[in-house]
Parts: sequence; structure tokens; C-alpha cells
Amino acid sequence: MTVVVRHIETPTYVMNEDGDFRCPHEDVTIEYEQGGDGITEPRGGWTVDCNDCQNEDLEDWEIDGLLEANQPEEPDYE
Repeated sequence: MTVVVRHIETPTYVMNEDGDFRCPHEDVTIEYEQGGDGITEPRGGWTVDCNDCQNEDLEDWEIDGLLEANQPEEPDYE
């Protein structure tokens, strides 16, 4: 008898106070993209990516909270 075992990676979800299962966003990558001059090209900004849920469960207010909690500093490209 042969048993095939597959490892399926799924994000870990936890129940919040409303009883909904949400991603806790524990594996987050925060990067700064330089962008353009702001006139002919859009300015740069911060990108927040959750590696667990691939941003499917990431809302705007959570992004703001993650940026505030980590307080990344804008790189000096000059």
C-alpha cells in the first residue's frame, strides 16, 4: 500500500472579536518604491505585502496600522 502525502501551505487564520477568521499578517514585507518626479510619473511610496494571505485579507486600515507599528524610514536616494 502506498500513501501519498501532500503538504499544502495555507495561511494561518485566527478568529477576531466579531467571530470572523482573519489573517494575523505576521509575515509582512514593507518596502519603499522610489517612483518618479510626481509630475510626469507617480511618486513613490510604501508597499505592504502579506506573504501569508497574498494581500487577499489585507485592508487599508490594516496597512496603515502596519506602517505605523513598524515606522519604516524613507530611504535617502540622493
